[in-house]
Amino acid sequence: MPNDRYSTYEAKARFSEVLKKVREGRTITVTYHGEPVAEIRPLDRHSGTLARVEWLESRGVVVPAGYVRSSDLWHLATALYLTETPGELWFLTLDARQREIAEFLGFPTE
Repeated sequence: MPNDRYSTYEAKARFSEVLKKVREGRTITVTYHGEPVAEIRPLDRHSGTLARVEWLESRGVVVPAGYVRSSDLWHLATALYLTETPGELWFLTLDARQREIAEFLGFPTE
């Protein structure tokens, strides 16, 4: 599978393009000062991740057309890439919707 690299700035600025490539089956590497820090790759349909995405869709965070609503999912996705175990990283937000989603994903929020 092809592997594309984007800086954190480029990944944010070109997020729609990144997601299009991921939907095509490509893995995207996100770098910070040239060092790889994250990968964005297609979901494994047999993992618990799909259930989480479906839950996000049912809550209106991800709409069926495939668009991500505002910063809700961006912040949470970034947090998920910072740790393999959500319980190891605190997610602080004043937004009730983000808090609810973060808690569902396993992040401590208090």
